[in-house]
Amino acid sequence: MEHIIPEQSLDLNIRPACLDDANAITRLIMMSFGPGRFARTAERFREDPKRVLGPSLVATRGSLLVGVVVTHRLADNLGNHGLFLGPLAVRQVEQQRGTGARLMQKIMELTSEDWILLIGELSFYGRLGFQPVPHAIELPTPTNPDKILYYSAHATIPGPMFHHGHD
Repeated sequence: MEHIIPEQSLDLNIRPACLDDANAITRLIMMSFGPGRFARTAERFREDPKRVLGPSLVATRGSLLVGVVVTHRLADNLGNHGLFLGPLAVRQVEQQRGTGARLMQKIMELTSEDWILLIGELSFYGRLGFQPVPHAIELPTPTNPDKILYYSAHATIPGPMFHHGHD
């Protein structure tokens, strides 16, 4: 059941995710994406035993977890280091309140990587500075190329192939 959060009830707090958040994060991702999440590219990264987690953040109002952004470290075949971002999940009652955008902005501020790669809608992520990758990318699941987006504070475009972690 979705919790009702009064509009002026509690301030939004964004902090690094910790082990104690794991169950709440899993529930939020399940509520947001349902069983279809298992077919998503982000899930392929999460279930890979060679994965290397990057920074992950949670948004809370009081003790209630209302949003999460998870990243995984990647390196491309050109020697650049980046993050694959996914999932970004926000409770339905928090959507349209800027929670997802605030989580994204915080991850973008925190990263020193060459780029951040994600699969998403340009209509949302474009206003945060993401743009389409200008070439084909090899990902673990078939993906609409129009939804493969990247952000780089260093003007570095991700290479076409990836492996987990960093060199």
